[in-house]
Amino acid sequence: MEGETFTVFEDMEPLKAEVLVLDTSLLYETNFCYPERKDKNAEQYLDADGGLHYEEAYGIRDDGSVYGNFSVTLPKFNTKIGSYEQLNQQMEKLMELAHEDKDSFFQEIGELEQDEWISWWRKHEYSHLYIGESYISMYYARKGYEGGMRDWRNSMPLIFDRETGLMLHMDDLFTVEKSVYMKRLTIMCW
Repeated sequence: MEGETFTVFEDMEPLKAEVLVLDTSLLYETNFCYPERKDKNAEQYLDADGGLHYEEAYGIRDDGSVYGNFSVTLPKFNTKIGSYEQLNQQMEKLMELAHEDKDSFFQEIGELEQDEWISWWRKHEYSHLYIGESYISMYYARKGYEGGMRDWRNSMPLIFDRETGLMLHMDDLFTVEKSVYMKRLTIMCW
């Protein structure tokens, strides 16, 4: 650590300390459960009309309540980010994937007896949206309940280049071979 920057390896760009030191309070640690959570500075870059939202239920009970709920919530960016059109296209692609999941979810419900799926639901949403000078990152989460004791959750971190709006992969972030950076990440996680 040199002054205000922190370098893990000599071939990595030094990071500012505040990027690495996050709030470790219980609220911060458990906020993966709260959809649409974003960095306080991210709000200014989001579309004023809201994000991309979609909701549908498989059916309606005799009492008027719905069942087999499916929903999608994704961010939509505004013109304050130069690559907003490309970023929004990326979000639209995620929306398309979510609709494919909806079709399979509804098909599965349709193949079961009513008492088996009475409380099933599925959601696609985002959290931890961070908009920095070079990168935009967020967690994309798919979660649901299909019986059993608890609901389930799959999360996938996504990183976009702020200038181009294109999704980045690990190879884009490291200047060394994959075998080298994977070894580093494995060692760092222990």
